[in-house]
Amino acid sequence: YSDNANSFRVPSYATVDATLSYVVTPQLAVDIHGYNLFYRDYAISTYSNQQWVLGRPRAVDVSLRVGF
Repeated sequence: YSDNANSFRVPSYATVDATLSYVVTPQLAVDIHGYNLFYRDYAISTYSNQQWVLGRPRAVDVSLRVGF
């Protein structure tokens, strides 16, 4: 609910995230992270039924891990 009186119900949601990792050498790896892969709109916070803070849209991050 988005208010103390429980008069406005916020819909539930689920998102799908995934991570792929590839180890190039024992000291080097590449990671790909995908967030909200099915691009679902959802509210992470609300202020009554007029203001909604939307969650993260579909996004992809790539990272490089280096060990010493």
